[in-house]
Amino acid sequence: MVSAQIIPRKIQNIVSACLSHAQDLLSESKRILDEKKLPNIAYHLAVIALEEIGKSELVAMNHLSQTQKDTQFGEKYFEDHVRKLFWALWGPSFGREVLTKDQI
Repeated sequence: MVSAQIIPRKIQNIVSACLSHAQDLLSESKRILDEKKLPNIAYHLAVIALEEIGKSELVAMNHLSQTQKDTQFGEKYFEDHVRKLFWALWGPSFGREVLTKDQI
């Protein structure tokens, strides 16, 4: 994710809440799988957890796009399940390392 130094506390709190929700969903996913033996429910909770992680990335990017007058980014992206999953998987890598075509 983007450096916390350039993101205001309010946005950091939203990002933290998303990540906390993801952790709760993942914990319940594991519990349901272990105790109830319901892999289908566990799977869906894990996917929703990934979406929460992706949403945390989008929240930070949305803030940055508004500060840079980027009108291409919008809140509509928060409803896009595929986009949230993409950013959950790839967001932490962007800016930290050079990604190759083979990695993607």
